[in-house]
Amino acid sequence: MVKQYPHTLTATIVTDSHQDANGNWVPGTKVERAEECRAEPNIRASYQLSGADGVKIQFDWTVYMQVGVLPIPEGTLVDIRFNGAPVAVGKVRRFSNGQLNTRLWL
Repeated sequence: MVKQYPHTLTATIVTDSHQDANGNWVPGTKVERAEECRAEPNIRASYQLSGADGVKIQFDWTVYMQVGVLPIPEGTLVDIRFNGAPVAVGKVRRFSNGQLNTRLWL
C-alpha cells in the first residue's frame, strides 16, 4: 500500500531566552514536535531556493507535509526517519504553508 507521508519528522524547536517582569533572564526551552512527512532528496544541485534578499539557498531535501502544519522556524534542527531508520538530518532553510501541502527545505 502506498502511503503519502511515510516518514516521521522530529523538529527540536528552541525558544529564545527572555526577561521576566522582574528583569530576570529566563532561559529558552526545547520543544520537540513530530509530523508525518515525505522527504525527497535534491538530486540536482542546480535546484536552489531564492531567499528573501534574493540570495540563492542550496538545499539537500524537500520535505512535504499535510496542509496546516504549524510553522517550523528557519534554523531548526530536524531529524527524518522511516520506520525508525534515519533518512536525513539537517536545519530548516525555508518553510512554506501552501494551499495543497506544507513544504520545508533542508
